[in-house]
Amino acid sequence: MKFDTRTICCFNGSLQFPLPWAEAAQVGELQRATNSGKTLTVEVKVKREQRSHNANSYCWALCTAIAKAVRSSKEEVYQQAIKSIGAYTPVPIKADAVERYTDIWKGHGIGWVVENMGESKIPGYVVLACYHGSSAYDTKEMSQLIDWLIDEAKNVGVDVISDADRALLLEDWHEGKKKAV
Repeated sequence: MKFDTRTICCFNGSLQFPLPWAEAAQVGELQRATNSGKTLTVEVKVKREQRSHNANSYCWALCTAIAKAVRSSKEEVYQQAIKSIGAYTPVPIKADAVERYTDIWKGHGIGWVVENMGESKIPGYVVLACYHGSSAYDTKEMSQLIDWLIDEAKNVGVDVISDADRALLLEDWHEGKKKAV
């Protein structure tokens, strides 16, 4: 069962949600499962918008065009864009664990970049800037990424979409996120 809500109540230490009528049939099944000793997994989190494929496709089209203009790879352009918008988490880590942690972090995808920021105030530790790939971005961050890529494309002489088309693209992305969840 998965549904969206804007209402949550806490009563005697229990969370209460209004249940959509379409989900009511599953309640009996879930109660029978718990009555027979089974455990349910319940997850409550703030709803995040999902990216539309159009915004993602345009991001990669820009990366490819910029890469051709500057004789680089689309992956390098993408990573530079990720670092330029600055969505990262500073992580203090033992100096001898940096290589392993970096390999694991980068394993999430092309945009999951790590930069060593130098020694931490904690002896024997360094601080890593762990950049999140665009797959983890919210609407604002994706908008910043596309804006950066558009600016970079203009700087190297690549044709880009108009401001009106950009607004429609991001609106479509935003609406696609609402429907995906």
